[in-house]
Amino acid sequence: MVQLLMSLVPGLALTLFTSLAHATAWTLGGLICLVPNLYFAYRLFSVQGAGASRQIAQAMYKGEAGKLVLTMGLFALVFSTYPDVQVLMLFAGFVSVQSMNWVAPLLNRRASPGK
Repeated sequence: MVQLLMSLVPGLALTLFTSLAHATAWTLGGLICLVPNLYFAYRLFSVQGAGASRQIAQAMYKGEAGKLVLTMGLFALVFSTYPDVQVLMLFAGFVSVQSMNWVAPLLNRRASPGK
């Protein structure tokens, strides 16, 4: 959820304060990060159970491989269909959403009572 917000909220703000091209690039960069992460989570959590450790490990490896392929494919898709993309904003959106993997757990720990 935090990654989705990090993709959309700055994109909306950029629309108001800069240009639609910057906002579009930011949002696309965020989505290039978010969609493969959703795929990875789907693959990882599709297998459950204490006796399924081998299947969980396989799901993790397949999910990570799929995540990498999806990320590369989505970047290729954006660069091939949107040649005038604001590259700096595209990568800024991607890196910002990716950084939420490290920031969100810290924010969650601070927000938890008794910690």
